[in-house]
Amino acid sequence: MTTEKTLNEQLQTADVLWNLNDLYPNTEDETVTADIDWCIREGKAITRDYKGKIADQSAEQINVLVGRLETLEARLGKMLTFAFLNYTT
Repeated sequence: MTTEKTLNEQLQTADVLWNLNDLYPNTEDETVTADIDWCIREGKAITRDYKGKIADQSAEQINVLVGRLETLEARLGKMLTFAFLNYTT
């Protein structure tokens, strides 16, 4: 008889319960959808504003781009962290 371990057993997280309220209250919360929509819009806007144009940007414009990318990455990181911890809990 083979016994396959669940992901929680493999990660040794079967007894770990995360409080995810600092990220999102639950998977059905409207801010989850709002964050997904914002990331899609911002990703498209960054592509529209900068694709093929980086070489022509000033240092200030590159700094603005970096700020936008950092904000996008932070929002994506929040969603990915929530998804992973919600799944493993």
